[in-house]
Amino acid sequence: MPARQFLAMLGPALLLGLPPAAWYRFGLFRPEAGGASDYLTRELTRQGLYPMIGAGVQGEAGRLLADRFLFSRHALRHGLPMARLALAAEPSGLIYPETALELPALDLFVKPRRGRVRGDTERWDYAGEGRWLHPSGDSLGEGELVARFVSLAKRRGRGIVVEQQARNHPDIIALSGRVLATVRVLTWRGEAGRIEASDAILRMATARRGARELSEPGRIGAPIDLESGRLGEATDLASAMPGPRLARHPNTGADIAGRLLPFWPEARALAIRAHASLPAGAPLVGWDLAITAEGPVLIEANPAPGLDMLQRAKGRGLAAGRFGELLEERLKVLL
Repeated sequence: MPARQFLAMLGPALLLGLPPAAWYRFGLFRPEAGGASDYLTRELTRQGLYPMIGAGVQGEAGRLLADRFLFSRHALRHGLPMARLALAAEPSGLIYPETALELPALDLFVKPRRGRVRGDTERWDYAGEGRWLHPSGDSLGEGELVARFVSLAKRRGRGIVVEQQARNHPDIIALSGRVLATVRVLTWRGEAGRIEASDAILRMATARRGARELSEPGRIGAPIDLESGRLGEATDLASAMPGPRLARHPNTGADIAGRLLPFWPEARALAIRAHASLPAGAPLVGWDLAITAEGPVLIEANPAPGLDMLQRAKGRGLAAGRFGELLEERLKVLL
């Protein structure tokens, strides 16, 4: 078996530049996974395709998407529902709000202003009477909490944003509990300016966690049918290779496969509307949305979205679907 696997990996490695780790990461040893040429790896997208098609932080649109504070202000100006911004700070001090500060009496979530989140977060739940509670048990009043946020930015040496915690819609609480389940939608801007969604998945938690970091172990993802909002079977997103397909949530037993997401037409339309609001550029964007009891809200945007988790959740390479067709159209125009 090891010899056969080595030979199976050799062709994709030599011909396609597919690293052996990616061969396992996408489960290409399984017949149902499809061909290796259908998969778009991190190495191929970040070092080749994305710079070629103009995806990333180049230009005005890219810089806007890469800055959570600026994008939050952009969303407000364009009437895009988004998690409410409460505060923003840089190492030099508070930058938002500019006038007298009063924290909203809401659960709050702290994350970096720019760059990857990857656990660099804090959660503060509103406990009433002007105090907020950390999962560690610490309790702070408004003035103390603001001072902590400003100190946090200075200590980390980079900006932070503090926003209202979004809550899962009651219909999907069983899929993620208090940890926020998020939808990732990929949208493309065609040469004629038309915006189209190509792929979407729902990311869920499989363990109780105090933060909303989406790339940590214990996360599973299920593909979303773009027309109906119906979920397919889920799989894990973080291990070295895919696990079994899951029709039910491994902790709660709640149905995943076949479940219809609430507010799906509105969620898909929000991602498309958000992309249309951007200045010229940004041909491809990965949108993270939460589906709450009040409807979908934007969490953040990714100008150079990672594709591994979508391909893992779907169980096939994106180049074999609509994503591949839209990418080919873009490359034909450029080349």
